[in-house]
Amino acid sequence: MLATYVASGTPRVQCLPDRFFIEVRTLNPFVGRIFSKGQSKRAGCMAVFNSNSSLVEVSFSLNECGMMRERKLYPSAGLMLSLTIVISFHSFFITKADQAFSVKCFYAQARFATLEHFVNVSSLVASEIPAYDTTAAECNYVVRVGGPDGEVARFVEVGQRLFHEWTCSGSDDLHILIKDCRVADDTGEQFRILDDRGCAVDPVIVGDLVYGKGAKEAHVYSYAFKFADTSHVAFQCTVQLCSDLEDDQQCSSISPPSCSVGRFDANMMTKSYLKRLSDASLHDEIDVHSHMMAILDTKINNDQHQMSRSGLSSTHDSHRKFGGEVCISQSSFVAYGISGMILVSAALFVICVQCIALRRSRTEAQPHAC
Repeated sequence: MLATYVASGTPRVQCLPDRFFIEVRTLNPFVGRIFSKGQSKRAGCMAVFNSNSSLVEVSFSLNECGMMRERKLYPSAGLMLSLTIVISFHSFFITKADQAFSVKCFYAQARFATLEHFVNVSSLVASEIPAYDTTAAECNYVVRVGGPDGEVARFVEVGQRLFHEWTCSGSDDLHILIKDCRVADDTGEQFRILDDRGCAVDPVIVGDLVYGKGAKEAHVYSYAFKFADTSHVAFQCTVQLCSDLEDDQQCSSISPPSCSVGRFDANMMTKSYLKRLSDASLHDEIDVHSHMMAILDTKINNDQHQMSRSGLSSTHDSHRKFGGEVCISQSSFVAYGISGMILVSAALFVICVQCIALRRSRTEAQPHAC
């Protein structure tokens, strides 16, 4: 009968200036929760329903509740916001009837042109300038298992080797810089892994990127990791697009970044490097993010399983042999000691009783004088 409780069709979404507005219609009156994935206990990110209506409404404020932001240039410039909502038909648990939907809203960037002064330029001859457009570039970010030919990483274990790959399509003169990368869990907690220059923040987690010869792709190997209390992570990065004009090599000096420098040189270099970033010709920025991955910590689970097994086996096998020697546990040693003391005490008690009885029998056997 679970099928009678599922949502009827796809939820209706309205992309409002300040929030997502969502309508959900169910086959029966809805009793349960609607919440953003990973935010079921956060105020403003979940709603509880216990009514007789089969049409329920819920809204989520922009940039809240783990909402993902992704700047776009193609096919039109704007901001893509996405959120995963869960429709749960139970007040506490996730059940078979529950459903999840990925909600996306695109907010187009308004472009205005204002002409303030009119100047007679009819006598001037206009010269054509080569146009290099970065807005037609499309970029993707994917994480694979093992290497470039591995499958997309969706379920991996802590410590498993991963291959991060960024690729962009565009004109031949296009250069890309991957920077400001962050890893986030499904609760919204974030950790920065690449800085504004495109250099690794913590090489133990993710190292410096390797750029391809065409400067339109980059990759790096890492090992799977996770936050302490959650099992899902996703990566998001900013891709700076730059196109070299004729006889202009500014983009080549930006990508790939110069990360392998000393601390003192890095401080001196950062100012000039960031200036080149802001002065780069025809540069635009877009955001890309990977898919959500489930990271399993099998090592901790195995350790706990082994500890539980050893704890159980110690109650059944209190002593073991190692190299001809017998090892017993402390509890077993105490038990054996107490048992030995009891046996010795019992033996002494029996001996004393026998001695007393023997003395009495000898006394009674002696003749009495008249």
